[in-house]
Parts: sequence; structure tokens; C-alpha cells
Amino acid sequence: MRISPHAYTLFSVTCLFWASSATAELVSPLGDKPFWAKLNTFQKTTTRAAFEEALNTVYTDGISGKSTIKVSDTGASIRKVADRDEMFELEFLPEGEVSAEPISRYWTPASELPPLAPGQPALSGVHIAIDPGHIGGEWAKMEERFFQIGEDGPAVQEGDLTLLVSQMLKPELEALGAKVTLIRSTAEPLTKQRPATLESQARLFLTSKGFPNPPKTYEDSSDEKKIFSTQWQAEKLFYRTAEIRARAAKINGSIQPDLTLCVHFNAEAWGDPKDPQLVESNHAHILVNGTYSLSELSYDDIRFEMLLRLLRGTHDEELGLASAVAPALANSTGLDAYVYPGDNARQITESPYVFSRNLLANRLYQCPVLFFEPFVMNNSEVYQRLAAGDFIGRTLIDDSLKKSIYREYTRGIIEGLVSYYLQNRPRTENPPLGTGG
Repeated sequence: MRISPHAYTLFSVTCLFWASSATAELVSPLGDKPFWAKLNTFQKTTTRAAFEEALNTVYTDGISGKSTIKVSDTGASIRKVADRDEMFELEFLPEGEVSAEPISRYWTPASELPPLAPGQPALSGVHIAIDPGHIGGEWAKMEERFFQIGEDGPAVQEGDLTLLVSQMLKPELEALGAKVTLIRSTAEPLTKQRPATLESQARLFLTSKGFPNPPKTYEDSSDEKKIFSTQWQAEKLFYRTAEIRARAAKINGSIQPDLTLCVHFNAEAWGDPKDPQLVESNHAHILVNGTYSLSELSYDDIRFEMLLRLLRGTHDEELGLASAVAPALANSTGLDAYVYPGDNARQITESPYVFSRNLLANRLYQCPVLFFEPFVMNNSEVYQRLAAGDFIGRTLIDDSLKKSIYREYTRGIIEGLVSYYLQNRPRTENPPLGTGG
């Protein structure tokens, strides 16, 4: 956000990956070697047509997966190690047949929830996890999710804002019948790792990229050369990788929700962090998992994690949810849709607000994930609205009466979820006495 595009590409995106030189296996930082036998539970559970449609329209561009996934009429041959001919063979279900085995997943799609009786809240029986993006608090500056206009201006820390929105969402969703779990309730990381414990991994990455003697620290946060330091790389590993992996372990291991809402705010480049600038642009979008690049799919754990989502049908539920929530969020916030300038995301539904993109969170969380990015925090009006806090009714912002920005955010999500579950879950035609209606 505040470094050059070239530097960001080389050291922020590229640092997501490295190789295990001893085995020639490619895994992402702090990741695990994939256990390919786990895919045996999906033998004969999907047809070739369904597999190819998901692979080529949601997860890849139709080309990026071809070097590691070969599809035939009877199955898919998947490279277990990108540069070796060690294949996992996935057998397809013949066209027209229905799998005799249930799909192996811990979450329940709307279509398989218990029937909804008349008068019963729309989200009854749905378990929703809310992931307040980033950490906030004392970690906000390290995360580069902090800015302040002037010495006396209010500080904007994204991790604190997302926690506030999440805490507002929870009781409203519960009033609609949902079970709701917050991934975090304080401005403290879930991971036990810290930058100091990740210095060796950071140094290994820098040396592998041709910097045998990287500086240990950096002094000026506005200096682009900080990306060559062990400290900066270790900090990135801490809050961008270790923290997300810790949240994934909690979601997949103990919470196991039907849906995870990743709450974020957006931002445009604001220049020098010591003198950030406000901007005029303001927009919103929702991300689902997909659009894996050729370089991403050359890494064994990422390819494996993508296939788990595909074979579980996670994309079907995500796309349905996003298609319902997007218009509600757009209507509530009044924001235009964001337009991605690069090729790391694609518009994936008829809605201009919904994009597919491969993020660590929406890949590792093994349930449907909606990743929200409304409001540009350093937009001149949004900055004032964020500083105004939550309130009932309207207040004067820039000579115009405005609702609480936090209530606009939560209202869009709630109305979209209610719409989706009302339309897609079964209903009881003849409810028993005493159930209302």
C-alpha cells in the first residue's frame, strides 16, 4: 500500500512461497506437506463436467491448472509434487449418477439444513463464525493498518474497527436464530508466534532471493528498502501468515461453522505514513475463493487446499451467499463496486461487487467464506464517519446527515444472509402444533 508496485510484487506476494530444499516439495510458509490420501474420501463423488466447470470458471482461468492437473473422461491425474511425475488419481462419478457417499465436510449448506417452520427465524440452526480482520491495538502500526491525520486527529486502526463491526453483528445474528462465534474478542493475536521467533524463516527467504547478508532491522517505516530487512519479513510472517494459520486452526478444529464472515475495511494508497493523505474514492466488494494463478498452483499445499474446496462444493455455497449478500450490502452502503486493476481477481457472478481471489484466509478456512471489503478508510468522508463512532439515527457529516457507518455495514450483511437462507433452506409445509406460523 505504501511501497512501490514492483517491490510489493517481489517481496510481499513472492514471500508467500518457498521450497523445502531437502525434498524439492514446494509449500507455503509455515504450511504443512499435503496429505494426499485425504482426497480418497472424494473418489466417485463428482462428475467430470462438474469438476471441470468449477476448476475452469471459479478456481482457475482454464489454463493455470493444466500443468499440474490433467483431466480425462474417467478422472483427474493430479501432481503431488509439482516437478515430479508422482500423481494422485481421482476417479470421477459417471455422468447421470448420484454419489452414494455423503460429501466429507464439517459445514452444512443451506439446502441441507433442517426445514424452516413458518415463523421460525431465518438463521435458526446456522453456525456463523465472524473473523474480525487484522489485530489492531498495539499491533496496528506493524500491520500497516493505521493512519492518523495530524498529530491530534483520531487514529484509524482497521483491526479495532473490524472488531467493533463484528461485535455489533453477533447479537443481531443471534436474534435471527444463528449460533455465532467470534474468532477473536480482543486486540491480541491468536498465534503464539512473534516476529522474533520467525527471524530465521525470514532470513532464509531473503538469502534464497539473492540477499545473503540482509540487514537485521529497519529504522524508517516509510523507507521502501525496509522490505530487504529480516525484521520486515518476520513481521509479515507473523501477522499475515502465522496469525491467519492460527485462526484457521481454530475455525477448522474447534468451531467448525457453516459459514465464516471475514470483516474488513478497504483503503487506497495514502502516501507517507507520517503524513497520510485522504482520497475521494470509495467503494465496496466481496471476495470468494478462486482465481489461482499458475505460480500459486505450482506449490503443493496450495494446490491440495484448492482441491479440497472444489471437491467439497464450497464454491457453490459461497457463490450463492455472495450473490445474495452483495446487492444488500450495496443498497445499505450506497457504495459503487470496486474494480480490480490486476489479474489476481475476477468478477465471478453477475454482480459487479463479487470477485474470486485466492487469499490465505478464504483458502485455509474449510467452510464457505465471505470476505468483505466495504468503505475506503482514508476517504475523506469515511474517515469522519469512522471517527464519529456508532450512533442511532443520523448525524451531520460534511453538511449531510449520515447514518452510523457501522450500522450500514452490519445491516447489509444481515439482510443479505436472511435473504439467502430464506430462499435456499427447506421449509416445513405442515408444521406441528405450537410452532407458530
